[in-house]
Amino acid sequence: MKTHRLLMMVLLLLLLTPHALAGEFTAAGLFTVTYDDSLTMDDVSYQYETTDLYRWFFVLYGDDFVIDANTEWMELFDGVSLHTATQEERDAYLQDMADYYPEASYLQTITATHSGIPFYVFRFESDEGPFLLAETVVNGYAIDFYAYYYDESQAPDDALMEALTALLQTFTPAA
Repeated sequence: MKTHRLLMMVLLLLLLTPHALAGEFTAAGLFTVTYDDSLTMDDVSYQYETTDLYRWFFVLYGDDFVIDANTEWMELFDGVSLHTATQEERDAYLQDMADYYPEASYLQTITATHSGIPFYVFRFESDEGPFLLAETVVNGYAIDFYAYYYDESQAPDDALMEALTALLQTFTPAA
């Protein structure tokens, strides 16, 4: 009888506990990410921008922020894959980014939970306002996630970094 009551309480708790719903985006042959379904996924609007060297993936719209994802061939990083790079190669990547984008500041590295893929997060200032760029490189292709607020004057903060981190931690390369 006690086991039955315990089982009923566990089932009741499971039913009453809110579960985060999630959406999933798959870039065919490349990767999958999972996102909170309170965000709006648009993986259609900018497909026309795709070329041989650039591919737009999606825009995720939050209540007050956007996360935009794409990949682009970067000759500077030809042959580089950050997930298999030595520490010296990763340091060289950071130095190349500092040389190429002196307006950027390196903030941190976010590592995808299951795949171990590192994303280097930079803060940029542009004519459109401040934003975050999280980037990894695979065989010379930069996979980029841009995060920014609708209000162009609003600086990236902990809340924006948390949204970006939550997305990047789910990054799983295609098998």
